[in-house]
Amino acid sequence: MKKGIALAVLFLGLISVSCATGPTPEELEAQRKAQQEEEAKRKAEIKQQVLINLSIGNEHYKNREYRDAINSFLRIVRELDPTEKRAWRYLADSYYQLGKIDSAKAIYKEAISLFPDESTFHYGLGYMMELEKQDSLAVEHYRKAVTLDSTNYVAAEALGRTHLRAGAIDSVIYWYEKASHLDSTNLGLWKDLVKLYKSRARWEDAAQANKMVCRLEPDNIKNQLDLAQCQARAGNYDEAISKLEQMIAKTPEDPEVNHILGIAYMEKGDHSSALKYMNKAKKLNPDNPKIYCDIAMAYLKQKNYAKAEKFANTALSKKSGYGYAYIILGEVKEAKAREAAGPKGELTYDVKLIFEEAYNLYRRALSDPDWHEQAKLKIKYIKDYLPTEEEKRTYEFLKKGRMDTGE
Repeated sequence: MKKGIALAVLFLGLISVSCATGPTPEELEAQRKAQQEEEAKRKAEIKQQVLINLSIGNEHYKNREYRDAINSFLRIVRELDPTEKRAWRYLADSYYQLGKIDSAKAIYKEAISLFPDESTFHYGLGYMMELEKQDSLAVEHYRKAVTLDSTNYVAAEALGRTHLRAGAIDSVIYWYEKASHLDSTNLGLWKDLVKLYKSRARWEDAAQANKMVCRLEPDNIKNQLDLAQCQARAGNYDEAISKLEQMIAKTPEDPEVNHILGIAYMEKGDHSSALKYMNKAKKLNPDNPKIYCDIAMAYLKQKNYAKAEKFANTALSKKSGYGYAYIILGEVKEAKAREAAGPKGELTYDVKLIFEEAYNLYRRALSDPDWHEQAKLKIKYIKDYLPTEEEKRTYEFLKKGRMDTGE
């Protein structure tokens, strides 16, 4: 018993000695601060290394030394700081610049797994998909990019571009409008919008877009002329004519100014003045097929169908397959069909055959990319006036019967 008590006393004594020799609270606090300082120092060193490698990588990137740039950016994302978004962006783009699309895609995918809400990475992956002609996947990522960042104008423009390839013009216009509002100094975007508005005969919108083009490229005379033409087609005749007459006073022998002034007068309904300036333009530039077509249009508006067809065919002799000429020839046939239908719009078989001639001419205009959309609209509006296959069979049957009976 005495021996047990002695051992217990000895054990308690050892504990007391041990407790007495342990770190004090002050020492523990000092240790914690030292660890924090060491950690801060380590982070500062890493941050410094990240900045150094970013600087070196960017310098290589600017000098198009993309392989060397990749080494610097890879060191950052693999060894130093995988949360450094700039390194991921430049790394992916360096692979792209070297033509290594698969590597760029892999980097963008990895970056998205780390930063799923980063708009630029979705745009980058979308662009890689677009390069591989995987437009459906590209559109998916472009949409995600715009959803995450409504100010991402490059993604909005890319959506317009991919829809353009699909022929979805209204969607193209929507996205290009969105992009142009975000990036108002993008000259190419405004010029594309002018073309798109023209294809939809949205002349007021085309004029407004053209004003932006003229603001960004103020010394370009062609832009000024195109603006005047859009204003005239939008019904702002006096404004367009006033501007053009000022221009023609300075350059009376300029075929383009005479041509556009003629168009402005034609839109106003002054066909005499229109033909005066257009014929002068034709004399100054006899090989321009559009001048012949616009002269044909002036005659068409006067219901002088023979001269309209004559000048449209001359345009085709100047430029084979010219869509504008086929559209005018189609409009001549369409006008004749409507006249033949009379005020009551009686769609006899003979009238439908004339509409079919117009339809076939519009179809020929489809092969001209500059007039494809307008031709599609023309076809859409008259397709219900065409003879059906059953009507054709019935007509041929009756015709054969008349021939057999000698009638």
